[in-house]
Amino acid sequence: MARNYVADIQGKNSAQLLNMLQAISNGTPIRGWPPGIAFEHIVIRAFEIEGATVQWPFAVRQGSKIIEQIDGTVYFDGLACLVESKDYREPINIEPIAKLKNQLSRRPVGTLGLVFARQGYTDPAKILVRMMQPLNILLWEYEELELSLSTGTMCRALTTKFKFAVELGAPDYNVRIGLR
Repeated sequence: MARNYVADIQGKNSAQLLNMLQAISNGTPIRGWPPGIAFEHIVIRAFEIEGATVQWPFAVRQGSKIIEQIDGTVYFDGLACLVESKDYREPINIEPIAKLKNQLSRRPVGTLGLVFARQGYTDPAKILVRMMQPLNILLWEYEELELSLSTGTMCRALTTKFKFAVELGAPDYNVRIGLR
């Protein structure tokens, strides 16, 4: 079933993805897509359009048991990233970030986590990410995704966010408005 979603989204260009993203933001269901699944696939496709190597959502198994659900991976400019996308109606709290941090602990050193949240983050979630060691999770606001998708700068936004994480220790640098 997931292959149908991948085939569908891979047939879409940036303008079509942006239309889907705006529909999601307005609370309009995307025909043929369960809630949340379209958002995950839009994020991955946005990177793929710009030439990043991607892996679509997948499960990690140990024997017959699923131990992890990964929303996708992005490889670009020497960066390797696990993606977590949250299409929630409220800002996300610490739980998805803590789960991603645990997943990163089982990956090679240097793997980044990218969290995309349609409604942003609670203050405790932002504080948690700023205090985590090592700093290996970057937070993306909806508006950053929308801007980067509309201007074809997803990969550039990723490298900019990484630069500010390295230089300033800022995991939540906003490519639209800079530091807050």
